[in-house]
Amino acid sequence: MRSIPQSILDELAGKELVPFYLLDMNIDGTHYRYTECDVPITYDGNVYYSHAFKVEAITYTSETIVDSIEITIDNIQGVILPLFESGSAQGNACQIYIAVLDASDNFSLIAATMIAEGTIDDWHGNEEEVQFNVSSIFNQWRKNTTSRHPPSCRWREFKGTRCGYVGSATSCDRSYATCENLDNTDNFGGYRWLPGITDKVFWWGRSRGYQE
Repeated sequence: MRSIPQSILDELAGKELVPFYLLDMNIDGTHYRYTECDVPITYDGNVYYSHAFKVEAITYTSETIVDSIEITIDNIQGVILPLFESGSAQGNACQIYIAVLDASDNFSLIAATMIAEGTIDDWHGNEEEVQFNVSSIFNQWRKNTTSRHPPSCRWREFKGTRCGYVGSATSCDRSYATCENLDNTDNFGGYRWLPGITDKVFWWGRSRGYQE
């Protein structure tokens, strides 16, 4: 993600130049391209169709790097909300551009530049609008996983969705041996080899090095 280049800012200083945002959501391989302008805008060979949305807030990690952007997009036509309710939108790529149009020349496109690129993150919406956050890919490095790596099975619910066991047994101690007896090792959620590598010495290369 990046901030608006000075060249674009200089052009915006002109009296007849008007800025508009372009939004490109790539959801499951399909691009949904919109502009807040009243008329479609063609940029880089792609058409951005008129659709009401607002860039509500931009968060910076520094003076020049955009960390996240909050967007509110209209859902009156019932097109946007289903994309999010289906669970397909989150984690998909999203790009936001700023385009400069010349109002004195039938709103022709003068320049455009990407100001943010990331993935669709948290969202909420209703029949009228959807509000979502576009986060930088670098935000993923800040997240801490709550999942551990134990030798025993992590699935606490026996016969649950992740366990997947459908036999007649009524209990499980979450060990690999029990899972093997139940013929359900394909769904075993542990790392059964971990105890075997405890205190092992590992080395790089084709031959073992010498430890002084």
